[in-house]
Amino acid sequence: MEETQLFRLIGTADTVEIPVSHVGGQNIVYWVDIKQVFKDVEYVKNGKVAVNMLKDQIGNNIEPPRIKHLPDRVLDVVTSIPPSTISAAESNFQEYIVEKVDGLTVTSHEIKNMVAEALENQKLMQDRLALIQKKAEAILVQNYELLEYTIPRLFVVLPETPTPWDPATMVRTKFRLYFICECGEHTKVPRSTFPNHLHLAKHEGYVIKKPTEFFRKYGPFLMAMLHSIKIGTGIAGHVVPALANLKVVDVIDSTLSAVDSVTKEVIDGVDYSIKYLEENRTQIQMSNEVDIDGDEVALRNLDSYFTRVEGLEGVDLRQLGSYLKANSSDNLLGNLYRITTDKGHVKWVCIDHYRQAYKEREQQDFEKAVQVNGGSYDPQLGKVVISLESKIRAEEFFVALAKARHVDDLDITFDWECGRRDLEALEEALKKSRVSILRLDLLRFRTSLGRKLLATSTQYETLYHIVELPNTKRVHVVLPKELVKLSDFKPKGQLDLHKLSCEMIAESMEEREFETLVKALKTNSILITLNLRYNSIGSNGAQAL
Repeated sequence: MEETQLFRLIGTADTVEIPVSHVGGQNIVYWVDIKQVFKDVEYVKNGKVAVNMLKDQIGNNIEPPRIKHLPDRVLDVVTSIPPSTISAAESNFQEYIVEKVDGLTVTSHEIKNMVAEALENQKLMQDRLALIQKKAEAILVQNYELLEYTIPRLFVVLPETPTPWDPATMVRTKFRLYFICECGEHTKVPRSTFPNHLHLAKHEGYVIKKPTEFFRKYGPFLMAMLHSIKIGTGIAGHVVPALANLKVVDVIDSTLSAVDSVTKEVIDGVDYSIKYLEENRTQIQMSNEVDIDGDEVALRNLDSYFTRVEGLEGVDLRQLGSYLKANSSDNLLGNLYRITTDKGHVKWVCIDHYRQAYKEREQQDFEKAVQVNGGSYDPQLGKVVISLESKIRAEEFFVALAKARHVDDLDITFDWECGRRDLEALEEALKKSRVSILRLDLLRFRTSLGRKLLATSTQYETLYHIVELPNTKRVHVVLPKELVKLSDFKPKGQLDLHKLSCEMIAESMEEREFETLVKALKTNSILITLNLRYNSIGSNGAQAL
């Protein structure tokens, strides 16, 4: 039986077998055989790694060019223009010729001019789509950390009721915004066949208010995202299959169906939205008195239109909510859940990919540990609020916290007379967790130990060890008056004090304690709240403050 190598166009599922040749004791695939099937091939990938041409002993490519045979592997073929794009361009080219020639008597010279014009239009169309695809890929490679990433970042708009395109009625069209599940390499599980393509979240969508302002602000981003969904792409661990490669169904009834299928309503909606944005872009450029005549100028204007599309900054995402109508109970997450990858990047995924990314049993054990202590856990945001009332309860919770992978934001109160060893136990649990935002209430920190802290700064180091953990991005600590010297402590190493803030409840202070507080405030850089209730400060004390 003849040996073959499996290839597929990146972003598609269909595979092609190309014969393998046996040359010089080695199985190889000639590059010319690959180009016969994939005419616009630029390079080939095995997963994330590019497959290089075979070279001789001095490093030159062997002629004719060839690559090594990789049995049992499907190699991805990367082209300059996706196949769906080329097909669309060729189809438009054919329609253009028919329109020009049909019913006319023309000379060979005129036909030659028409063909040259059509080919030029085809090239401009390919250049235009290549530019849009480049911008879409720029969006997908963006990575964010938790503090700047509070709502999903990938979304598209579709008309509420898809209708045939008519520029005359476009102003009456109502759109809904749909968030996209960011599944990919980071949600894959070994031996699982569950698909991990980007797909629309299962949600009814959000009605867009103030559409004129909305499309001016987010139009370029939406144009790139809609085109990437229409023609497909694959980059940075994400695969977006082209709509033409998905199975058309009447109803999307599951996440599995949502990944591998699409409704005709969505296909029509994507086409309508793209045409709407094209018309909207033209109107914006005309209102700005930009000359849009001429192909090269039009292409430059398109590039200018996409200037801000490399990704949405945190401020743009926060403003997104102001353009959406939502129920009072809706937190603008679109049925998506926030997860943190092994590299510390934040992604928003659907419930099925969320369960796939985190072992369900361990997650259930953690949620139970939170409930036992009367705490609350928001799985969509990975946020925990909990008050621990004893050392035993704390130790049980720390064990569960160390195993839980989906806790990004922890608000924890030590509601018993805790001590330094309890802080050290928390530090060990945080080392194994992914907590990046921490609020720690130490108001009941043991008084006797607190008095020792006034005498030696070395006792403060456990708190600073917590602040210095690699995953920690922000820490806020609530302190009793006995820990007033925390703000004076100068750690040996470099510490980013922007990560740390403190709040102090200084009740019923004695004169000596008040003097210590006043002295500490002179050099303080981390105290943002000072509560002096139940104190008789007097005029001298007020002046000192």
